[in-house]
Amino acid sequence: MKKLIIEPLPPKTRRIKRVYQVKDQFNNVVEEIERPGIKGIDVPDKVCYPVDFQRRMLRTGLLESISNEGFIYGMKPDQVKHEYQLDSSWDEPLKRLVKDKMIKIQHWIEIRAGVPYDYYTPFLPKDFKLFDTSVRRTPLMEVTYNLNDGANIIDTSTPMGYLIMDMLKHCGIVARSRDQVNPTRHRYVIRFEGEADDTRMRKLEVRDQAVYHIMSLRNGGKVVDLAYILDAITEDNGRCVYGGNTADASTVYEAAKKYVHAGHADKFMAAYNLYEDDRDRLIAQALINRGIHFGVIKYHEGEYLIPGYEHKRFKTHQGLMKFLLESKEAEDGGLYKYLMNEAGL
Repeated sequence: MKKLIIEPLPPKTRRIKRVYQVKDQFNNVVEEIERPGIKGIDVPDKVCYPVDFQRRMLRTGLLESISNEGFIYGMKPDQVKHEYQLDSSWDEPLKRLVKDKMIKIQHWIEIRAGVPYDYYTPFLPKDFKLFDTSVRRTPLMEVTYNLNDGANIIDTSTPMGYLIMDMLKHCGIVARSRDQVNPTRHRYVIRFEGEADDTRMRKLEVRDQAVYHIMSLRNGGKVVDLAYILDAITEDNGRCVYGGNTADASTVYEAAKKYVHAGHADKFMAAYNLYEDDRDRLIAQALINRGIHFGVIKYHEGEYLIPGYEHKRFKTHQGLMKFLLESKEAEDGGLYKYLMNEAGL
């Protein structure tokens, strides 16, 4: 099965359009204006393909077939029409997909969003100046986006991002979020074909997966576990890398984001996988490291001791870890909780 190569339009020809239709109270179009658009959005690989826009609604029948089968490339237009039972309205779109009498892999992709007549949004960004004077709301009848290569983010904390996602949600078109744990940021990725592009795509996937895990830990109330991971893989073996003597949820989260986006996603993922495989040991290791760093665990006369737990002394680092992992006394006596609180976690 062939994969699609998804690339943006060449820089000189790249153009993004917004078409506004202003209607009167009788739903008649009184004005139609085209304005330059903004940068494009990405969509999941399952819906990365050339599409046709017609009668203000996205034609999904062919698109779903392409998504499921993936055999359209290398076929002649007549074969495609017969295979997918297309009517004559697809004659011109299919011709535009043809090169040398065969449908070839495209070097561009355009996703167009058809907006129903009854769609309005009460949200009005500063650059949207057109109103339907009868209802004082913004009518958007057609919006076209070109895709950038790579992974992009629509941030709904911005006016434009909010409007785009609100429109996509209400119109039910071709986008869905890969980052389900964070409701304000939606990530869409374009997939590539070829050795070099595959390598680049794997890097993107690793980074996105790392960010996803960060968001999952944060939103699931497990950000402390992420602190254990990051602390356990610091080069200084326990040095507080976040500044100050505490590492609360927001601080750890920001540190984790910087860690991933600084190009260390592979190291993060290796640590995360290790954490998943051997979580208890890693947590105990991190507790001990941070306890030593903050002076909660003392090293005196060749032994490790914990103030408040002087009756317990350990000759080795490993002995203390074994006690934390295997002793019911450590759990019942609150040593875990004590170390977590005193170590700033």
